[in-house]
Amino acid sequence: MPLGKVTVGTTATTVRAGEERKQIIVSNLSTSTTIYFSTDGTTPTGPAGSSPGVPLGPGERYLVNQDDRRSVVCNCPIIAITAAGTADVAFNVML
Repeated sequence: MPLGKVTVGTTATTVRAGEERKQIIVSNLSTSTTIYFSTDGTTPTGPAGSSPGVPLGPGERYLVNQDDRRSVVCNCPIIAITAAGTADVAFNVML
């Protein structure tokens, strides 16, 4: 299981590149900053932007799961951004 951590700020950052995987858990390690992310490889914005990402609050986790063998939903890059400040984002991948 590949593990890793990336610092995300107000510029969109790739948390994990696209790859074939069964699932990925994205964790916001910040105690005060919400991140906004996409699971389909598109570039997200903060909540006031033109393409708001999925919000993930401080200390929260999000599971992107392959629902069947034909699904590629979790194979796209995971890209994240903050509206202000920085946050450490960890990931755990099950290949």
